Amino acid sequence: MWAGSMASMFGRRRLEEDDGTHEFHALNTLLLVVVLGLCILSAYLIKKYRFYFMPESSAALCVGLVVGGIARLITHSDEELDFLSFDPEMFFFMLLPPIIFEAGYTLRRKNFFRNLGTICLFAVIGTLVSTFVVGYLTYALARAGLVDVDATNPMEALLFGALISAVDP
Repeated sequence: MWAGSMASMFGRRRLEEDDGTHEFHALNTLLLVVVLGLCILSAYLIKKYRFYFMPESSAALCVGLVVGGIARLITHSDEELDFLSFDPEMFFFMLLPPIIFEAGYTLRRKNFFRNLGTICLFAVIGTLVSTFVVGYLTYALARAGLVDVDATNPMEALLFGALISAVDP
């Protein structure tokens, strides 16, 4: 008799916990749908009112900043904020491919090939200049003792400059 009442008590507590996690995930899914809806609405309004100096991706970023700021103000636990944390795998496998596809799909080939020489010149020369500027600034900071890099040889600092500059010249 006593064991049966204990089992039913633990069973009720587990059901209440399951209901709480179910409600938590349901609200997070609702938040995700609302954010996606706001992003789509902002893209629609940008096109409708010819607000061309702000790209759709910037509007989506602003929506995310506002929603994230509100979420930080009203949440009570870190578990609630963990749902909104950045996941690199989701970004690289789910979000980045459509961004790259959209950029390639809307690219005007005529303008791209007309400016191909200028694009390549800026990419190569810009990357080289950025590599040496970042590398030697890092080396100078190491010589001053502000950065923990080999201060006797600039090779490590130049390698750092090459890694950083190759990302976005």
